[in-house]
Amino acid sequence: MEPSSHAEGIARRETSEGKADWWRSRCPPGTVPVPRSPSPISPFFTSKFVDQKGFVHEHAYLYERGVFHGTKARFNVWSPQTEGQSGEFSLAQLWVLNDGNSSDMNSIEAGWHVYPSLNGDSQPRLFVYWTRDNYGSTGCYNLKCPGFVQVSDQISPGMAISPVSAYQGEQLYIDLLVFKDAKTGNWWLQYNDVNVGYWPSSLFTTLADSANLLEWGGEVARPANGPRLATKMGSGHFPSEGGDGISSSVKNIECLNATTNAFVQPTDAVAVAKVKNCYDINNVGSTATDGYVIYFGGPGKSDTYGELIDCIDIYSQPAFGHPALKNHTIQHAIIRQLGSFSGTKARFNVWNPHTEEQDEEFSLAQLWVVNDADASNLNTIEVGWHNDSYGSTGCYNLKCPGFVQVSDQISPGMPISPVSAYQGEQVYIDLLVFKDAETGNWWLKYEDMYVGYWPGSLFTTLANEASRLDWGGEVARPANGPRLATEMGSGHFPSEGGDGISCSVKNIECLDATTNAFVQPTAAVPIAKVRYCYDINNVGSTATDGYVIYFGGPGKSDICQ
Repeated sequence: MEPSSHAEGIARRETSEGKADWWRSRCPPGTVPVPRSPSPISPFFTSKFVDQKGFVHEHAYLYERGVFHGTKARFNVWSPQTEGQSGEFSLAQLWVLNDGNSSDMNSIEAGWHVYPSLNGDSQPRLFVYWTRDNYGSTGCYNLKCPGFVQVSDQISPGMAISPVSAYQGEQLYIDLLVFKDAKTGNWWLQYNDVNVGYWPSSLFTTLADSANLLEWGGEVARPANGPRLATKMGSGHFPSEGGDGISSSVKNIECLNATTNAFVQPTDAVAVAKVKNCYDINNVGSTATDGYVIYFGGPGKSDTYGELIDCIDIYSQPAFGHPALKNHTIQHAIIRQLGSFSGTKARFNVWNPHTEEQDEEFSLAQLWVVNDADASNLNTIEVGWHNDSYGSTGCYNLKCPGFVQVSDQISPGMPISPVSAYQGEQVYIDLLVFKDAETGNWWLKYEDMYVGYWPGSLFTTLANEASRLDWGGEVARPANGPRLATEMGSGHFPSEGGDGISCSVKNIECLDATTNAFVQPTAAVPIAKVRYCYDINNVGSTATDGYVIYFGGPGKSDICQ
C-alpha cells in the first residue's frame, strides 16, 4: 500500500540500504511484522512536562512555527544509559503538532527510544506516538491501540535498531519523514525510504488540516517523586563537548510547506533546553554538507564539576531562598563560567525595558561574582543596571550595611542617561569587580572611577575567591500572578539581530585567581530557562568586541504565555 500523493522530494523506493536497520527478512504477503510486547505498562504515556501519571519530562529540542504538511530529518542513533526505573526513558524524535487549542492539542511523533519498561530491554527501538487531546485520554505508542495503520512487511514500530553510534567512532543514522497525503488527508511515516504506515486523518481534530508547529530533538522521562537520575540523552555528552561522534545530532532538517508542498529548511527555529546543566542543545543551523543541523544531549545527574550534582530547577537554587526573592518568579538569559576567579569586567549595553509596574517586578542586566562551593552558604556580588518598581526590597546599593562608597561622583542608584535606541545609537557602561589582594575587599569600578568596595569580612566562601562568574539579564515578577510583558534588555530576541536590536554584553573577561591576569571565558555555558520569552546567543570571541553575548526578549507574547 502506498500514499496516493507525494510532495516534491519524497522518495518512493522500498529500500533501507546503508542505514541503521534491524530485521533482514519479510513477512508473508498480507501480513506485517509486529514486535511482541514484553510488559503490560500503559501505552498511554507521554507529555511535555509532568503528566498525570507522575513523571518529569525534560527536553533539548528545536521548534519552528508555520503552516506545514510534514517534516523530514536524519537522526543519529545511540543507546543511552537508563537506570532501570519504571517508566524511565530516553529518546530522540520529531513532533508534528497543532496546538491551536491547547486543551485539544494534536500530536504525531516518531523517532527512536530506549524504554525498558515498555519494551523489556535497553535497545534503541523505532517508535511512533499520537494524541488528539494534549496527552489526555487518547493516543498510544506503536500499535498498542487503534490508530497507526502499518502497511510495511519489513518495518514495524517497536523493532530494535542495530548497530548504533560509537563515541568518537562510526556514526549510525535513520531517516524519518512524516507527511500528509494531500488526497486522503492521512499522515504517512517513511523510514529510510520505506513507507511504514499512516495515521488516518479521522484520528485528529486540529491536525486534520495542517500542523502549525514542528519540533526535533531529545527527551528524557523519570519518576517525579524520585531523585534526579543519570539518564543519558543521546550519547550522554553535551553539544559543547563536540559535534559528530561526541554529541547526538539531527541533520537535514526540513519542513514541508503546506502552501507550496515543497521542503524548506527552518527559517525562524528556536532552541529550547529547560535544564541546560543536565541536557543542552546547539542550534547550528544551515550547513553546506548536512543541511540544517542541531546537536543535543547530556548525562543527566553527573559529576561534571567534581562532585555529584543534582540538576535542580533554577528557581530551587539556594540564592532564591533570600527573603527578598521568596515570592518572585525569576527568569534569566545568561552565560556562566566556572573556575577560580578574583573578578571580572565587561561592557554592558544600556536600555530602558518596559515593565508593568507590579510590586516586586524588575528587569536588569548585570554581572554576578559567586562562590557556591557551599550550597547552603552561597556568597554573591552583583552589579549592573536595572529597571524596577520597588528598589527597597533586599539590600540594593547602600540600603543596608555592606557596600562602602568612596566616590564623590558616582553612587549606586543613580539613573543612567541617555539609553540605547532600537536600531539607533547604542549606549554602554563598563563595569569591573575585582578583589584587592592585600585587603581582601572586593572593589567596584564604573567606567574609570572607583565607586566603592564590599569588605572581605562580609563574606565566607567569597573571602577567598569566586568559583563562578555569570553575565546577562534577569527578570522578576510576582510568583502568584500571570505572566507579564516585562521586557528584558531591549525587549527583542537575539535571533532578531545583534547591535541595535537585542541587548549585549561585550569585552567579557575573567580575572584568573592564579595568574591575576584577565582572560576571555573558555567554557562558558549559556542558560535560558524560558527561551520563547527570553533567550541568549553566546557569540563568543570576536575580533572587534572581545567576548560577546546578545540576550533579551519581550516577556508575554504570542509565543510566551
